[in-house]
Amino acid sequence: MSFRVLVSSPVPAVAKSLVKSLGHDGFKVVLMDASRSVMDCVLDAHPDILILDIDRAQDAPEQTIHALRKVRPHLRIIALGAASPIEHADVLDEVFSYLTQPVGRELAEVVEAAGRALERRKLEEGSLT
Repeated sequence: MSFRVLVSSPVPAVAKSLVKSLGHDGFKVVLMDASRSVMDCVLDAHPDILILDIDRAQDAPEQTIHALRKVRPHLRIIALGAASPIEHADVLDEVFSYLTQPVGRELAEVVEAAGRALERRKLEEGSLT
């Protein structure tokens, strides 16, 4: 079973690096259409994991994440931000992981977080059967 990852980053270099790194690790990666809302893309793509650049989100990140949790409660959201996690404390309880913007070696952290999200999802699905 291939798990789908939706990447939402308006920075082309970051998006390209994420798609490449996650693709090499076996994830099916979809790059979000920047002209559409995150919600629309999530509803259309049905991802298991969303990598969301919260510094460049179209709407307030806490509102976007809260709305996503309501319609897709099992969606694993990995939030990327330039600021320290303390500055985004309002979203920390609703995301699977918060990471600083990936540049270079930090990309490995995103891939690792996606792997942890995948493992948690598998465990939860196993406990539901």
